[in-house]
Amino acid sequence: MDSDSALDSEVEVDVVIVGAGLSGIRAAVELHKAGLTIAILEMTDRVGGQCHDASTQDTARITSIGDTHTEMLSLAKDFKIDLTKQHREGLSLQQRYDRIQDGPQVVETIPALEKVVWPPEEYQLSFRSLIEDPAIQRFYRRISDLSETWHGPDALFLDAVSFLELVEANFSHSKAVQQEAHFLTSYLLSVDPARVSALYVLDHIASGGGLANLYFHPDSPGGGAHHFRLPQGRQAFITNLVDLLPDGSIHLSTMVTKITQQTTPISKIYYPSHPCKVETSPPSGSDSTASTNTKTFYAKKVLLATPPSLYSPCWSHFPDVLTFHPPLPAHKVASIHRHSGRYNNYGIFTTVTFYFSQPWWREAGLSGSMDCRVTRDLDGPISWVRDTSDDEGGGKINTTRKVWSLTCWCAGENAYEVWKWFDKTYPVDDETPEEIKGGWEASPVWMHLLRVFKERLDALEMEIPLPGQAFSGWEGEEEKEGERAEGAKPLSVYLFRKWTGVCFTPPRELPSNGDELEELLRTWKYDGPGKGDATMREPFRNVHFAGTETAEEWRGFMEGAARSGLRGAREIVQALKKGEGGKSQGLKAYL
Repeated sequence: MDSDSALDSEVEVDVVIVGAGLSGIRAAVELHKAGLTIAILEMTDRVGGQCHDASTQDTARITSIGDTHTEMLSLAKDFKIDLTKQHREGLSLQQRYDRIQDGPQVVETIPALEKVVWPPEEYQLSFRSLIEDPAIQRFYRRISDLSETWHGPDALFLDAVSFLELVEANFSHSKAVQQEAHFLTSYLLSVDPARVSALYVLDHIASGGGLANLYFHPDSPGGGAHHFRLPQGRQAFITNLVDLLPDGSIHLSTMVTKITQQTTPISKIYYPSHPCKVETSPPSGSDSTASTNTKTFYAKKVLLATPPSLYSPCWSHFPDVLTFHPPLPAHKVASIHRHSGRYNNYGIFTTVTFYFSQPWWREAGLSGSMDCRVTRDLDGPISWVRDTSDDEGGGKINTTRKVWSLTCWCAGENAYEVWKWFDKTYPVDDETPEEIKGGWEASPVWMHLLRVFKERLDALEMEIPLPGQAFSGWEGEEEKEGERAEGAKPLSVYLFRKWTGVCFTPPRELPSNGDELEELLRTWKYDGPGKGDATMREPFRNVHFAGTETAEEWRGFMEGAARSGLRGAREIVQALKKGEGGKSQGLKAYL
């Protein structure tokens, strides 16, 4: 797979792909199928990017894809990757703001019915079986309408206000709606609504085909964006895609330092057929030797499939940021700045998975799903809860035993509260999940979970058992043949994990100068609802751009990453077919 052992310091290929995440690997497979030679350059010592599962036990049950994620479903079918439907049977709980009590109230919602009318007759997005508050119904109608109808220069001004400001301008007297807005941006982006641009939220909703596709709720015809879970983990997609690539095409621990697009001939060999010069070196702090990782690649095209922060000029003072010659256009630089994390604008969330000996919530007639639609100051840090059990007793983690678990997501500002408690109570390494075996009873997550489920179980005269009960005999069964999968570990009381979400854009600061504003309106490109910032994916000469941040659909999801890789690859193939001067020469003329 890796050609780092090669001694050649210069490599000639048709396309250099920077980044070996899902987007880059998917593009590489498509380009290879088109008959092009490729080199994939990855600065880390592994492939997969965000899809790399350090431990399947951590991620398999909480990683999901949607029932409308056509590209990922197609790959799962081709590679025979197992998919498990998210458990939905039983009543779901919601914690909502009660304006009479001025505090949270737990309500039960009816699960989806097979005969549900879809789409609802009154309006496209209905939460009628989920929401009774007319103000919140109006809020979702307004957000749905905006996410489908804004266009032209007006969209720029939506980019200049936060989502919370947009909500307050339309529903200034409804505290319930403001609480709902906090839940919505936490669920979609793991961020507080005051920190994210209103346009970005609306565009994110549109890129997923509307709230009904994104959200797991009773009126959805399927399960939304989290319909299926992946028992084998996300890495299964990467492993199978890599198997389709030629040997020696992936170069690990190879950091791209500079991309030069020649404007004048420098050699008869590499110009004009290979106008892109890609210089590399070992990553800073790497143990790799310069002789095997310092290479120069010459290519006809370059595809950048990395997060914008790795090529944003605003981070150019750091050693691991690549530079361009000639430099990127000013309007593209400005767009990359806003998507590069310059303002610490990454969504964050924490997951806490509790393991139980029995699915007590199912015995109580509950689905295990709970949405906390109030801010943490009114109750606790949990944003939502899902049943992440392994019903079949199979998969990578355990070959015969069923595993019963509830996973709590704490998103945005809520994650900070959990981190603060955890870091104070236990030493933690961000790269390693911590298995906690004591002291967790006082954690804010467990206390919040108890408060939400207690009312329902009290009515049934049931008690919530402590996590980990009846697991004490697990270690003694290690020697029993077939009881545990290779490498599996005894279940802990609960598992704590920190995550970084997709990079969002904060509200834009519009120029006060009229000429500068006019120039911004002239250069800012927006293709319409759901398409995102077109400038981000716009090619610069022979350098093309992919990655989930550039996706036109399902931005921030694995589906968006895969589709952006396909778009970038097809863009390159089409450009090479046309050749210079717009004359169609076909790919064979370049090979």
